[in-house]
Amino acid sequence: MISLHYSAALFLLLALRCLADDAQVTQNLEVRLLTPLTSYLRPGSPFQAKVIGCLQAGCEPVLPVGSVVKGSVRATHSVGLGIRRERALLELDFRGCNLPDGQPAPCEADLVAVDNARERVAPGGRIEGILAASYPQSWLSGVWFRPTTGFWSRSVIGLTGASGMMYTRLAPNPFMASFIIGSRLALFRLPEPEVKLPAGTELELKVTGVPPGNREAAPAETAQVPAELTEWALDQPVEVRMRNGSLAQDIINLGFAGSAEKVIEAFSAAGWTLSDGLTPRTIARTYAAFSSMSAYPNAPVSTLHYEGRLPDLVFQKSFNSLAKRHHIRLWMVQTPAGPAWLGAATHDVAITVDWNRASLTHRIDPQIDREREKVLNDLSYAGCVAGLSRLERPNVARGPADGGRIVTDGTLAAVVLRPCRPAPERGEDLPPLKHSMAALGARRVILETRHYLIRGNAYYLAYRGARWSVASRRQTSVLDE
Repeated sequence: MISLHYSAALFLLLALRCLADDAQVTQNLEVRLLTPLTSYLRPGSPFQAKVIGCLQAGCEPVLPVGSVVKGSVRATHSVGLGIRRERALLELDFRGCNLPDGQPAPCEADLVAVDNARERVAPGGRIEGILAASYPQSWLSGVWFRPTTGFWSRSVIGLTGASGMMYTRLAPNPFMASFIIGSRLALFRLPEPEVKLPAGTELELKVTGVPPGNREAAPAETAQVPAELTEWALDQPVEVRMRNGSLAQDIINLGFAGSAEKVIEAFSAAGWTLSDGLTPRTIARTYAAFSSMSAYPNAPVSTLHYEGRLPDLVFQKSFNSLAKRHHIRLWMVQTPAGPAWLGAATHDVAITVDWNRASLTHRIDPQIDREREKVLNDLSYAGCVAGLSRLERPNVARGPADGGRIVTDGTLAAVVLRPCRPAPERGEDLPPLKHSMAALGARRVILETRHYLIRGNAYYLAYRGARWSVASRRQTSVLDE
């Protein structure tokens, strides 16, 4: 009898556990840091981040927008002078969630990515800093092609690269050597190696929690775009073309009703900036940002046309790298309901070489629907969306089997904007990290010397080139499957 009762109790517990598991869902959510984080914080330091939205198309976040995800710093490794380590490290623990009204909510969270960051998130959620001495001009730090006995007899200053070797050759003329070394130090700044995530930095988290349908939630906004505007939008072409007339990866996936002033106000409130035009000055600024591994929030975008026209407005949102940015091109059009805007939104995720044009260009995330949702999340969070309709276009849907390089469900998000202002939230300031000029100089010499010895040679470059080639082929084969 006791055995039967025990079995029944065990069965009941297992059933309840299964029901509990069924009640949990996992989503990738976009959150915004309220607390700054750095690689020189003390372990155990608490932090908070606020939920901005869901990255899946049309999904309702498992945590409502405005919920807070809490955590603490698990471990940090600062670069310091570069003697012990050359790469910074920041590890985070997520330890609970609160709904917008402050009530606790059961959840589990793992870090997936730091949005548009030059740093990378390794397996296990570790944020790894950059190798500062591996910046684009690091080849000037000396590339030796074959080890010789003379390598060990080089002068100590020669370890810092081309400037040092020039100094050795130009020793009889110390003025010229000083000029070369000073010019290199002034023109080619060493990027900051520490991890610095100020308040407002956006993270992607994999969050497991109770679905919205299993708890009491605030009613969602249900305003719709006027029917005459949606019918007109469905009849518009979707192709965007490059300067030579060939099809671009971008397609029209967003539409906005409102004046130019209202569009600019909305994107500014959402934290986006207008892109600069392509001029010699902006090209120089772009190169400076590329060479220093830093951001250029208003960097120009490549030339694309819609219906034979250049975009009227271009907005973008970046963080601390020129290689990654959210951006949208907007063309003003006339509709039966007045002026409107058609937009093509894509996410730049890396800088690559365009062999056809012998130039550098950006590679976009092929899952372009994520960028459409990113735009909607930011505008909605800033309170700029008065109405939203998702217009299905089955004939526009694309997948790997279609032979293209994008994946989309083809939906056009039609948005009616309303007056809005930036959110009044203001996070804490980054904790300062004070270094004297002497310490900064010593750090640069140490990091560049380490890089010169370990990576600044043809053998390591060949290894990296082989790895890059293999990774590129794998990515191409995945897209073709």
